[in-house]
Amino acid sequence: MQHIVSQVRKARLRAAAAALVASCALVTAPGASADVLSWTLEGPGETSVARSGDFFWFNYDEAFSTANLPQAWTATAVADKAGDYHFFWQYSGVHGYAFPQAFLSAGMGEGMTSLLNAGNVSCCNMTPGAFSHMGSYSFTNVGAGDILRFTFGGQSADSEAVLRGSLGLIQYTIASEVPEPASLALFGLGLGLAGVAAARRRSKH
Repeated sequence: MQHIVSQVRKARLRAAAAALVASCALVTAPGASADVLSWTLEGPGETSVARSGDFFWFNYDEAFSTANLPQAWTATAVADKAGDYHFFWQYSGVHGYAFPQAFLSAGMGEGMTSLLNAGNVSCCNMTPGAFSHMGSYSFTNVGAGDILRFTFGGQSADSEAVLRGSLGLIQYTIASEVPEPASLALFGLGLGLAGVAAARRRSKH
């Protein structure tokens, strides 16, 4: 079952990355020209780092008896050269039954940017406090040797709290300058008019 869940998570992240690539045509295929970084994971409980191609999965599993105690895990990598580093991320897991919370932040040095701060608004779910979120983040103006970090975790108000989760990362590179919105609109309009013209020509023959 856990293997199936892992495959589903990977498929979702691939689909999300592919959708973003196809929709805006601004990035290369994941890993095509990116220097894929090596990552490590630190935190309480059982942890593991799994790599599948250019995908990294950071997994944790911890049970503890103190409620309302936030727990955190940190994935780190050292930049081997200066530049910008771009990532798609997916964070999913189960954080107990009562008031489950999950957070994710990213940054370098002391500066961290919050990417997710999700909390349940009511107590005592009939189903576990499952969550699944995705997005993207870019480290900019990175120097060679700088440490990149993703910190994530959460808490639950259960008397016997269990925290299980996975953060998936895939690195990509920017392929071109971002077009202006007006240029994108004109490009889309041009394609539409070309399609109408082609359809009319076919209808005449």
